[in-house]
Amino acid sequence: MEGGELEGGGGFACGPVLTCFAGEYCLITEGGVVILDASNAPTYKCNKLPATCTSGASCQCVTQVQPTCSCTDMSGGPVVTCQFP
Repeated sequence: MEGGELEGGGGFACGPVLTCFAGEYCLITEGGVVILDASNAPTYKCNKLPATCTSGASCQCVTQVQPTCSCTDMSGGPVVTCQFP
């Protein structure tokens, strides 16, 4: 296995349990408001690539939508991390 890519090329890891596929990027959200009886653990979500991403999945394309977040191009697709106070 290389980077975030899963064996067999079926997708790429987004956190400990999610798998994102072609046409998606992984969004990790950290911090923010703590809800009673809940931890402040990161959340993970697979989002569709913006329609403007005509040349494929990349941080260059996704950061136009998430400009204040960091991004890493994994072998399966972009992983965006947003940190909130």
